[in-house]
Amino acid sequence: MPSKPQAASPKPLLFDFGPPPKRRLACPIYDCHTHVGSPSVTRSLVTVARRYGVSGLMGICGSVDEARKLRDAFPSTFQFAIRLDFSRRDDPPEFVRSNTALLEAAAEFGFRMVKFWCAPPFRVRFGMTLDDPLLQPVFERIASLGLRCLVHVADPDAWFDTVYADAAVYGTKAENYAQLENVLRTHSAVIFQGAHFAGDPEHLDHVADLLDRYPNYCIDTSATKWIARELSRQRDRARQFAIGYADRIVFGSDLAMWRGVTQRHCTSRYWVHQMLWETDCTGPSPIRDPDAGGQAAIRGLNLPDDALERIYHLNARRLGLF
Repeated sequence: MPSKPQAASPKPLLFDFGPPPKRRLACPIYDCHTHVGSPSVTRSLVTVARRYGVSGLMGICGSVDEARKLRDAFPSTFQFAIRLDFSRRDDPPEFVRSNTALLEAAAEFGFRMVKFWCAPPFRVRFGMTLDDPLLQPVFERIASLGLRCLVHVADPDAWFDTVYADAAVYGTKAENYAQLENVLRTHSAVIFQGAHFAGDPEHLDHVADLLDRYPNYCIDTSATKWIARELSRQRDRARQFAIGYADRIVFGSDLAMWRGVTQRHCTSRYWVHQMLWETDCTGPSPIRDPDAGGQAAIRGLNLPDDALERIYHLNARRLGLF
């Protein structure tokens, strides 16, 4: 009697930082979450993005002037997200006035988004949360200008066991989501993009619940190391989730262009994303990962073409990000 055929083993990872493997789809790719600096610092990101077929970048920056320099240096490459200025928070009227002026100038230039970093240290540093009354008139102006919001509210589970272990100071991870839900309910006309798989790739049932209850909420794939580690640990569930919610996910890397960031660093992030979403490769990640004891594994989700198209470009277009 012939032996039963064995399932094909996933392909091993091959990582040499040479020319990128051929993309599975000839479609645009929009990176909806990057941090940018001066043109000279940001050039490595643009160079590597083009090698990997990334058509457009959402650059988070602090001023219209910074965005103008990048747009002049790299035409037809960037859309932008503005960061608010929290330095005047002790003077509420001036805080609202100055940030409203910032938003209006950004919108006039063509910015698409506003970035909110509201991870646990934010409340310690500024004494505020995302649903602070001081921010309500700011959100109202965001809505009237037709801007979207990119929001970071939580960090890896491992950090709540170590860095944020004092729940009296930082709150539990679950408690940090109250601020997000309050704002999602109050400002239902505004589109919110949840950074890093809503900051909870470890708990996909929670992410699904947020997406089910708030139609104005979508998530991005940014924080490459964290996302690849946690989705690979639950590959079958993660693949099912990504297919089921493919119309609510946008692609993002979270590449941050500070001085000294190299093309090799940028390449590692785009390479990992390509392996994670487009292939069934399995093996060690090339990114050093202290939260995984030094090195995590990648187990590719090998998403179907229609899901990839939505994540890579169709959703970003539909949501007005590009």
